[in-house]
Amino acid sequence: ESCQGLGGKLVELETQEENEFIKNEVMTISSGVEGYWIGGYNFNNDGDLEWLSKPNQPMPIIDWNMETYPQPDGLSTQPCMMIWRSFDFRWGDHWCNRLLSYICEFQHQ
Repeated sequence: ESCQGLGGKLVELETQEENEFIKNEVMTISSGVEGYWIGGYNFNNDGDLEWLSKPNQPMPIIDWNMETYPQPDGLSTQPCMMIWRSFDFRWGDHWCNRLLSYICEFQHQ
């Protein structure tokens, strides 16, 4: 809702280059921010996350954290998607009511 109010949407990372750019930016600018919401969601409670603007389409890339706490680890109960500092800003699933910062993207005109 906050991104929409600004005329954008939660970021949808559709290329490896875009994903790396966002990770590098948040590593550079975030001072103690725990995580950021991005635009992935488990629409059908089926374990498959899709981008909010493209339900029922597979994500073209994935960057799940697979180390200390392999992700996704609770899609039936944690349908929203974020990037965590403790995962080196790789993707994770989480409960949608968690208070986190968020990353918006805007249509370039």
